[in-house]
Amino acid sequence: MALPAGKNPARRANKLFVDYTGNTVAITDRNTGEIREAALFVGAMAASNYTYWKASWHQSLPDRLLLA
Repeated sequence: MALPAGKNPARRANKLFVDYTGNTVAITDRNTGEIREAALFVGAMAASNYTYWKASWHQSLPDRLLLA
């Protein structure tokens, strides 16, 4: 049976898609006024409306380990 184009055959909550968005956001330190760019990490469960996002200063491995 062929699936329509763009349909994901994954069962509900069977897969989790994670990646950095590629875009950054400006975060301002309230005390100093310093503006820093942060990377956005996003996770989405297949076939659901559940999403997770978190900002981190870099896309390095130590930052990825601290996202949980």
